Amino acid sequence: MLDDMSDRRMKRVLDLLDPKKAVRIRELQRHDRNSAGRLMSNEFFTFPMHVTIGEVASHIRNNPGIELIRSVFVTNEQGHLIGYVPGRNLIVNPHELQLRQVMRPVFHKVTADSSRDEVVDLVERYKIPALPVVDDEDRPIGVITYEDVVEALEDITDETIANMAGTAEDVSEHDPILKRFFWRAPWLLVTLCAGLVNAAAMSHFSGREWFAVVPFFVPLITGMSGNVGIQCSTILVRGMSTGELSAGTRREAMSKELLIGLLIGLVFGIICGVVVYSLNEFVVHSQIDSLSLGTTVSCGVLGACLTATVLGTFSPFFFARFRIDPAVASGPIVTAFNDVLSTLMFFLVARLVNLFI
Repeated sequence: MLDDMSDRRMKRVLDLLDPKKAVRIRELQRHDRNSAGRLMSNEFFTFPMHVTIGEVASHIRNNPGIELIRSVFVTNEQGHLIGYVPGRNLIVNPHELQLRQVMRPVFHKVTADSSRDEVVDLVERYKIPALPVVDDEDRPIGVITYEDVVEALEDITDETIANMAGTAEDVSEHDPILKRFFWRAPWLLVTLCAGLVNAAAMSHFSGREWFAVVPFFVPLITGMSGNVGIQCSTILVRGMSTGELSAGTRREAMSKELLIGLLIGLVFGIICGVVVYSLNEFVVHSQIDSLSLGTTVSCGVLGACLTATVLGTFSPFFFARFRIDPAVASGPIVTAFNDVLSTLMFFLVARLVNLFI
């Protein structure tokens, strides 16, 4: 909340808080917004390894204001982090035991500059209840609890959904309408440009004999190809996020998706062609040759599905290569490109069919 306030308003809020809390908030704000330093809490328990369990229990009782997490951290004589003691071990073991006798090694830790995504990946992969944050000299400076990671996951999910929908906003609902408009406009501008390209292509071919009925099938082509591309990219993104799709199996997965796209294009292209041919031949009785019309629609669906499959297959890996969330592949950018390419492919197929039939 403080990050979204102006500097003057934030200063007023901090002046109303307890001075110690205000100092801790200012320390956290020195770190990047999506870093481990922002997620961590600087209130935790850490003890030298020669301290006994009884002394630890006494210190915890004397500091009720500090929330006891699931672990306490252990350091050596130089203050370097060397292990941790689960809270259960502090209860079941005798008070005279030293922490070094019951501590466990720390396998995973991060620095304050580590990214939020790295923290979430570590905690989720290894189910870490309390992830220590250390400085450059390996001294503990904070801790990130599982609850903090859950909140970060909610933020990441909201951002991902907003990116997929093309409505990502870093402003609140209380901000001016004009400001919120400018946050949404760039995403929608891509869709607008795609529509203008389609309109320009249709106006360019208008008036030609073979183009007489083609525009009536453009919604069918764009809808069919859009769903094929989204299904393809969604399956690949899910495989990448769950770890099922490794670097060694990517080529095989891409080959399978391309074959599936080819099969979908063939099956649904034939179905559409037969239906259009039958309607024009036995129901509508238009002056257009039924075989030519059915072949045009059939080949157009095949070409559009293949175009969408190629785009949906390669786009997640393209985004991932440039360290962009692959989920964006199903967002407005790829959808707009898919509409343009599939429509142009349909026009090309219609032109070729008209030349040979």
